[in-house]
Amino acid sequence: MTKPCILVVDDEPNGRRMLEILLSRLGCEVLSAADGKSALKQLGERAIDLIITDINMPELDGLSLLAALKAKGIATPVILVTAYGTDESAVTALNQGAFDYLVRPLCLDRVESVVRKALESQ
Repeated sequence: MTKPCILVVDDEPNGRRMLEILLSRLGCEVLSAADGKSALKQLGERAIDLIITDINMPELDGLSLLAALKAKGIATPVILVTAYGTDESAVTALNQGAFDYLVRPLCLDRVESVVRKALESQ
């Protein structure tokens, strides 16, 4: 069985690195991008099983990335992450097609649970 490939998109290097380490420990192959534009480019280069993206980023934010994926017909599950979570932004994200919505500081057990569910949904 091949390792699931997860793309982590976050403009904060420390946030990206923490998720990379956790996902690698779960047995996943992890790619990363510093913004939504770079993420879209990587999606054109190889198959990705799951995307975990920060919402607030320069260039192309997480919600805009999600919208771009939907517009291109890409059905890869997307988990949105933010440090500025509100009920309204969570509802917006889920209504726009996000698989789930996580608020920082991240609970590692919750991340693991959501990632497993997203991968199983494929």
